Amino acid sequence: MFQWFVSNLRKEISLNKEIDTGEDHVSFIDLFANEKVNIEEDLLKSENYYFLEQGLKALTEKEKRIIVLYYGMNLNMRQISKALGVHYQTVVKTKERALGKMKNHFL
Repeated sequence: MFQWFVSNLRKEISLNKEIDTGEDHVSFIDLFANEKVNIEEDLLKSENYYFLEQGLKALTEKEKRIIVLYYGMNLNMRQISKALGVHYQTVVKTKERALGKMKNHFL
């Protein structure tokens, strides 16, 4: 299929022209039409990642680590306290403080 594109690179191509993909014949426009692509959803997702990244920048390393372990690695607070070698209540309070900082960062 790549060779077809190269050989037709400078020619005018009808979007309805059928292309032999080796397996079947598809129209040129079908190569671009993807029902799974949702531009709005992709934009919202990238905005969410941006805001999450900005929120995490407002945290200390300890707060970041707890948030990532809790939400990213799906560890519970007891597992986090054991992994970090700190008391359970320290993890609870640090997580609450971190979420408060992130919330205030966006207000």
